[in-house]
Amino acid sequence: MKTIAITGSSGSGKSRISNHLREQGFIVIDVDKLAKQLHPLVINEIKETFGEQYIEDGKINTKNLALLVFNSRIELDKLNEIMFPVIKNKIEEIIEEYKRKDTELLFFDIAALFSSGFEKYFDHIVLLLASRETRLERLIKSRKIDANIARIQVDSVHITVNEILKCSLSISNEKNENDSKVFEKLTSWINTLKGGNNLNDGENRTN
Repeated sequence: MKTIAITGSSGSGKSRISNHLREQGFIVIDVDKLAKQLHPLVINEIKETFGEQYIEDGKINTKNLALLVFNSRIELDKLNEIMFPVIKNKIEEIIEEYKRKDTELLFFDIAALFSSGFEKYFDHIVLLLASRETRLERLIKSRKIDANIARIQVDSVHITVNEILKCSLSISNEKNENDSKVFEKLTSWINTLKGGNNLNDGENRTN
């Protein structure tokens, strides 16, 4: 089984690509949704670390917590120290589960890939690239995210040159790009991968 991470900054189009892959019959794990499912495991630690004001009706108030942590690197690091270990354990469980099922390709939609150190779990990384303007527009107009939160999210993740070099495939995914063109590039790469060609991390191809 090959594990593949779909990554990129907020608004780069990961969800759209992930939905396309699901339509093609592939298994795609949304790590953001996975993290929210794990909230009950860390809710007490969140309350102790950040205060009761971030808990509402027995649940984590993710909107208020996002405003806090994305405005402060120190607070973000505190949240990551709480969340990353439980997410890591769950990713390991999921990978083992699908290995037992003889799944050929297993995809993960994951934004904080490099900052979490989770790249070690993936045989390949597909990176989506888009301008700040495009990413902001997608978050505000398409996903209806509050403008202040959208700006914070967009500016919270920066992909470095060294991180780009770790990716097997990089795809430009600007707002004026034709969806079918973007999907075609990804499909071509997947078909090559399934054909047994050696597409190792670090053999970066930019389209």
